[in-house]
Amino acid sequence: MTMAEKILANHSTPHKDVVEPGEFVTVNIDTVGLYSRPIPEYRYKKIWNPKRIWIVDEHQVPCYDAASAENHRRNRVFAKEYGLKWIEHGRQGIGHQLAAEIGFHIPGGIYCCADSHTPSGGGLNCASTGHGPLEIASIVATGKTWYRCAPTVKFEFVGKMPKMLMARDLILFMGGNWPPFVNMNAEYLGPVADSMSLDGRRCIATASPEISVDFGLFKADQKALDYVKKRTPFPELINPVEPDEDAKYGQEITIDVTDMESQVAFPHRMANVAPVSEIEKKEVKIDLAFVGACTNGRLEDIRMVADIVRGKIIHPDVRLIVTPGSQEIFREATRLGYASDIAEAEGIFTASRCSPCGGGNLGKGEVAVTASTRNFKGRMGHPDSFVYCASPATVAASALTGYITDPRKV
Repeated sequence: MTMAEKILANHSTPHKDVVEPGEFVTVNIDTVGLYSRPIPEYRYKKIWNPKRIWIVDEHQVPCYDAASAENHRRNRVFAKEYGLKWIEHGRQGIGHQLAAEIGFHIPGGIYCCADSHTPSGGGLNCASTGHGPLEIASIVATGKTWYRCAPTVKFEFVGKMPKMLMARDLILFMGGNWPPFVNMNAEYLGPVADSMSLDGRRCIATASPEISVDFGLFKADQKALDYVKKRTPFPELINPVEPDEDAKYGQEITIDVTDMESQVAFPHRMANVAPVSEIEKKEVKIDLAFVGACTNGRLEDIRMVADIVRGKIIHPDVRLIVTPGSQEIFREATRLGYASDIAEAEGIFTASRCSPCGGGNLGKGEVAVTASTRNFKGRMGHPDSFVYCASPATVAASALTGYITDPRKV
């Protein structure tokens, strides 16, 4: 079996020794996340397991109007009433980042949340995918859900990563060079995946929905297991899986990264991707450079920005905004001097939250290059604005020059 098939089999109820593509499988889940929305839309006669359900307000921190403040209040009351784990303000962050930090992304486990970028957990070998809010309500009450087991596409990364190439470039490359992998799972394997940092793995897993897969899974090596064991309140649930040598795949793709250059997704489709050298020739002027969101708000990303802008000043026509994925990341970036390097370059930090990934930061006709999730029309502001998605390295280099720039040139 593949990794996804093993996880579904291990959680199946009634138990199945083997799960194959096409099968419908009812499963017991491990953990649940409730993010941002007005959670108390439903009343529960019972909660499945309060210790394994948590809430965070990630979009509205700090509160910016009376409605968001009331949403926070209702969520606090709901969490206390049902005994759920609540995270807010000085401990807060983006839900997909915090789910890992609090140990709810469990290797070999199943994590559920009503957000499209829930596959983030796959970076830690946790089968995670987005659900609709009514299904999440059912999961909160019962601890169960169902999936139709999908075939798996196997990506094997080989070669050696060039200096400025980042994990985000790899997932952009996949989206631009193959049609969407609709109704499929993905495994990310090979020596490059094995040597990749946890930040890089979780970036690719988080962005897996942009290539249309359901679960996007890495193996859990020792560094992944060590990370989770230090954090999770449920060590007894850790049960990492690897694909069998004779696992059957719906598709197998090998990607040699040795000569790959940074990638950019043009507006307004994530599949509209080209090498940065191609767009650099067009001298696309930018107004906003953004690094953050659930894809690229991790310490590795902030370090890359700091390394590029250190001792320099961003272009006077550009706003550089950096949003750490969590307060833990921000504290570490501050301790290591990355935050001051970026501030000295005249970049600004926001609170650890989802915006400006899906917020109103672009006016009519303005252009952003961003390491956030998506470049859909109107995603970051005015419907007549333009969003280019790229790696943190490309974003930082572009902030210095004022146009989309190959990070190898700064």
